[in-house]
Amino acid sequence: MRAKKSVTALMSAGLTAAIVSPAFAAPNSESYFLKRSTRQVLDLGTTGASVGDMAFSVGVMGSKRGRTDAGTYNFRGITVAVPIPGGRENRDSLIQLNLKAGLILMEKIISVPAGTVPDLTETYPITGGTGNYAGARGTVLFSVLSDSEYKVEVRITK
Repeated sequence: MRAKKSVTALMSAGLTAAIVSPAFAAPNSESYFLKRSTRQVLDLGTTGASVGDMAFSVGVMGSKRGRTDAGTYNFRGITVAVPIPGGRENRDSLIQLNLKAGLILMEKIISVPAGTVPDLTETYPITGGTGNYAGARGTVLFSVLSDSEYKVEVRITK
């Protein structure tokens, strides 16, 4: 609403607004619960964790734990470093939240136990979006609830 008033004020003053702020101009926070339904791993290098290995997951999202009313999500992880065999590996992690109002993309390098799923809380930067989330910036706090359930807190700042 604030962005709309600013544009109206500029136009009333005889100026034209070149940029119109998206619908989420004010800080916005949304929480969702993710439940993985499928996970696939492509072991592309030597047996065990190695650079280039890929993991893919899909699942449902809910407004509360155990619900599936918010949409779906996709995850893609590519192993980019395995410092100590059998230890933690670094993955380029891309997560896409598919919501009714559009999608939110986030990506960062995370550290996970070799060959397994994430086990730590991470803060992802929002790298893109569509629909109501086009041009979104902010962060997503990704928290592990179990080996197949997660909570995400989306914090849109502009």
